[in-house]
Amino acid sequence: GFSLARWVLKERGVEVMGVVEVGG
Repeated sequence: GFSLARWVLKERGVEVMGVVEVGG
């Protein structure tokens, strides 16, 4: 199975959103 994780990274006042795919 796989899980999708979303994280928010703030750098220099910039909000960046990304998606990570993890297989377990």
